[in-house]
Amino acid sequence: AQYPALRMAYCVHYTMVDVRLSSLEGEFSMEQLKTIGREMSQLLGQNFVCFGHCSLAQVVYHELRALGRSLAVAESCTGGLLGDAFTNIPGVSKVFRGGVICYNNDVKMDLLDVPESLLDQHGAVSSECAIAMASGAAERLSADYGLSVTGFAGPDGGDEKNPLGTIHLGYHSPVGVWCKTVRYTGGREDVKTRAVYTALDWMRRKLQKYKMEEFLCCGGED
Repeated sequence: AQYPALRMAYCVHYTMVDVRLSSLEGEFSMEQLKTIGREMSQLLGQNFVCFGHCSLAQVVYHELRALGRSLAVAESCTGGLLGDAFTNIPGVSKVFRGGVICYNNDVKMDLLDVPESLLDQHGAVSSECAIAMASGAAERLSADYGLSVTGFAGPDGGDEKNPLGTIHLGYHSPVGVWCKTVRYTGGREDVKTRAVYTALDWMRRKLQKYKMEEFLCCGGED
């Protein structure tokens, strides 16, 4: 191994895994450990979240601050948990415009301009609806980005196409719109919580990819 005296400890949390570096006999200084940590982060690529103890929502917040952009959210099955993840951050109003809890289809249409024809054709639990919700939130709340969640958290609902635990995420950005579908097992609260963390991590990866592409387009210069 490159660093035989290096010790690594893993601490598994609900949303991520902490990796802690140390040396039992003090073989590495703090600066050397930081250097090794930076080398590891480069190897991990987008799977690396941050140094320290930031939450996923905090990482997204810092990425938006760096880009000078704003965010709005739209939620159905998560009932405000996504917005709550952001409002726990002091100073988040600099980037977070607000959110809409649109549990009922009429609310989706009235507050987010989701077309009735889209709901009739694809249903409220669909990728098409998730994208429309994200775009509607961004446009209605004058935000650069929109992030949405819709799905069947259980224990009721679901169908052959979208069984219980199916979650559709929508993402609206200045350069396009995307959707992502995931399926989880477990109880209602567990599915809702996992949906929120998945949405946050998805946006984190999207923002970091966009920032890197923008950096490369500029020739790698500040």
